Amino acid sequence: MLPSLRGTITARVASSSGAAAAATMPGSNSSFLLLPKRLLLVRHGESAANADRSVYSHTPDWKIPLTDLGQQQAKECAASIKDIVQQDKVYLYTSPYRRARQTLEHIRAALDPNQVEGEREDERLREQEMGNFQPYDQMKATWEERQQSSRFYYRFPNGESGSDVCDRVSLFLDSLFRERREMVGALQSASGGGSNLEGCTSSPEDHNIVIVCHGLFVRLFISRWYKLPVEIFELLYNPPNCGVVVLERDDNKGRLVMRQDCKALFGSDPRVLPIQFDGSDHDRWYRTDEMFRHSTTGENILKLHSEDVDAPDGGISVK
Repeated sequence: MLPSLRGTITARVASSSGAAAAATMPGSNSSFLLLPKRLLLVRHGESAANADRSVYSHTPDWKIPLTDLGQQQAKECAASIKDIVQQDKVYLYTSPYRRARQTLEHIRAALDPNQVEGEREDERLREQEMGNFQPYDQMKATWEERQQSSRFYYRFPNGESGSDVCDRVSLFLDSLFRERREMVGALQSASGGGSNLEGCTSSPEDHNIVIVCHGLFVRLFISRWYKLPVEIFELLYNPPNCGVVVLERDDNKGRLVMRQDCKALFGSDPRVLPIQFDGSDHDRWYRTDEMFRHSTTGENILKLHSEDVDAPDGGISVK
């Protein structure tokens, strides 16, 4: 059994400086929540089913392991994550699926034991359920049907739709930040009630959150966090196996901003390239008169982007 994160909320009193950065979480009714220093979304390494889709016809999805290549990818990914977080404190979350847990093992091994403040396996991070065993002779037709329908709305026979997974993303985000509020409250109490968390060596503002999950979950997490409409989600592709999407806190904006080099992980559709992934996109998409008329649609949003093509910064045409 993996230890609960709540069990790691222990204040360590020592010298510290700076106030934690506060920001509003997109999609939440809460006023202000503490953002981590970084949030890293990690897709698992290559699995046996990534290499040979027929594996789905005889092996339960949650039991599918990494290939040898996937193990090597996970090892290299772990080294990259260590370079990113350095000695900062880390909280680890993982899907319960075997390939995700195997990927996490490499990440944990690359970190110093004393910098891992908590680890949790969360079933909401699991892969989209695509039915039970998938008959190999029917799989191609099913995937083609999904492609023609919608990667978000299509429901696999006896399985989930992307919309179902999006609901899981929302539930996970709610509990993730509820735990952070509890953590902040505990640290504030231990430091004498100060709002700046003075006297704590392990302040939430210095934490990194690493989430090991699946390609669709990563795309839906990004779409949910930045309030992207379904039409934009449909243009995003899975990051590669062991791709790491890094969201870093911008203290000036009070937001999590995607690192520039991570944007290419979602493909190169010209309609996606202008998106900033810094929280500013939804400001202009949703805070318009159209929002109050309940008519802001993905088509309108794509049109808004197409009107920016002559901007001085050299925006890319999306017409």
